[in-house]
Amino acid sequence: MLPAPIEDPGGRRRPPGRYDQRSRAASRSLAVVLSVLFVAFLVSLSWLLYQRSGGEQVPLQLRGYELVGDDVVVVEFDVTPPADGTAWCLVRARQASGEEIGAEHVPVLPRPDGGAVRVRHELTVRGEAVTGEVPRCRPVPPPAGEPTAEPVSP
Repeated sequence: MLPAPIEDPGGRRRPPGRYDQRSRAASRSLAVVLSVLFVAFLVSLSWLLYQRSGGEQVPLQLRGYELVGDDVVVVEFDVTPPADGTAWCLVRARQASGEEIGAEHVPVLPRPDGGAVRVRHELTVRGEAVTGEVPRCRPVPPPAGEPTAEPVSP
C-alpha cells in the first residue's frame, strides 16, 4: 500500500516520498557550514589584499616640495629604512584636478647607525604639477615594470 499524499498549508497535494519535509537539523547544519566557508573566504581575501598592498609601512615624514619649472617637482622627505633592507618610497605629483602626472619608486638604503635618511628627489612630470607627495614607504620592492629611481645612499 502506498503512503498517503502530503498536504501543504495551501491545500495542494504532493506525491508521497518526494517532497517530504526536511529536518531542521539538516537545514541548520547546512547554514553553519556555509557560514564557516564564507568567513574563511573573507579572511583569505583580506590576507591576500594585505599581502598585495605590501603589508607594513616604513616611517616617513614629508618635509616639503618645490615646483621647479614646468616639468620637475622636487620632493624632500625623511625616511627610516629597516636596518636589514631598503625602504621603497613612492614619490608622486598631482595636478590641480587631482590626477597623478608623475610617479616613481625611490629605493632608500639604511644608514649604518639606523637613523633617518633625508631624501631630496627630483621627479619629472607630464603636465603642470601643483603638489608633490610621498604617500608611503614599504620594505618590499614595487611590482616589476613600475618606474624606479636610482638608490639613495645615506
